[in-house]
Amino acid sequence: MVLADDRTDADVEFATSLGIQIGRLVLDSDFSNSVARLRATSLVIDAAFGGVREYSVVTGPRITVPTPFRFREAYRTGVDSVLRLFWLEKTLRFGGVPVLDDDTELTFGATPVDLLNPIVMSNLAREAGQLGNFPDLTFGRTNKSRWAQAVKEFIPSLHTVKQVDRETAANGFAELLVDSMRARWRSRIQRGQIDTHFTVHCGDGYQVHVSEKWRYSPVVFGTTTSSPVSGRLANGYYKFEGLKKETLIKDRGTYLVAPHNNAATLKDF
Repeated sequence: MVLADDRTDADVEFATSLGIQIGRLVLDSDFSNSVARLRATSLVIDAAFGGVREYSVVTGPRITVPTPFRFREAYRTGVDSVLRLFWLEKTLRFGGVPVLDDDTELTFGATPVDLLNPIVMSNLAREAGQLGNFPDLTFGRTNKSRWAQAVKEFIPSLHTVKQVDRETAANGFAELLVDSMRARWRSRIQRGQIDTHFTVHCGDGYQVHVSEKWRYSPVVFGTTTSSPVSGRLANGYYKFEGLKKETLIKDRGTYLVAPHNNAATLKDF
């Protein structure tokens, strides 16, 4: 099964409109320390969920779902990491917020690249052919200026990442957050399911990584190499990539994980 999409034109318009409002909130927030960032994270999540909840119209009987508090909490860690990325870009000035540049299907949004994830930094250094030059790219374990210099050196050489201004990145991130949250909440109120057992079909011998569409922060998917590979994922939109013999391939597709769409055939590996 290839890409499936439950978006309507109205869904895209909603995500774009609310995303711009939340983007301004991101740019205006103070997230220079943990307390301020906690407050900003809550404001962003609550603004997104408030809009999604008001927008989502239930036809037919409503299925009992987990409390809104539990739903919002599922986004806290991810949103916090994105806000930290904006803070780092502002204070360390590494030339613009890095976002994915490998999606040819969506006409809205921008996916921030979570440079605080060591897997991400290793993957990017590997793509740039500089993995051996930076033995430890984990933020906090190395000098901040050295870490920022590493980012400045290898980001421009990547064909899957580009750097954009803060407003473009903030609006794009917020649009995709709203879009994913809308899909997940709709699945919960209409079908009562928190997640889906999802199967990925691709080439053989790959370790498959998965990341939510609204931020690039991949983790290993499944417990075996491909193919197929399966595991449980929270409902929403995802990106996949495969690692084989030190070569990483990012699939350009965006895939919906939902009870009615529980498998995907990747396009690029």
